[in-house]
Amino acid sequence: MFGVVPRTWKLDCRGMNQVVFSYESRLNLGSDGNRVRVRRQHGESLNPAFTLQLHTTPTAVVMVWGVIAYDTRSPLVLIRGTMTAQWYVQDILQPHGFPLMQRLPGAIFQQDTARPHVARVSQDCLRTFSTLPWPA
Repeated sequence: MFGVVPRTWKLDCRGMNQVVFSYESRLNLGSDGNRVRVRRQHGESLNPAFTLQLHTTPTAVVMVWGVIAYDTRSPLVLIRGTMTAQWYVQDILQPHGFPLMQRLPGAIFQQDTARPHVARVSQDCLRTFSTLPWPA
């Protein structure tokens, strides 16, 4: 029957408005960082109709972190350099993540499984909050 979902497939969404989702993202400021694969016939590689001039020098990259919840969000936090677990705790979670979590009674924190997030120092710091495991 169309439109009927087996009972075992239903997602229990009760309490999802308490989940605080954390994420960081890399933004390329300039040319697209994605490479595109192109297939051509033999001899067409330098045909101007099939070429595109690109900026080949390195472009600026910005990493940002933020959290969203049911009815709130954090400001975007600029990440400078490579994030370590210690840096994640001291410069991201403690000044930005934890104050937001403390304002939301019953909040459940979810983050992905990036190395700084699963490191012992990060996990120890998060023990005072409820956490939701990252789905595999």
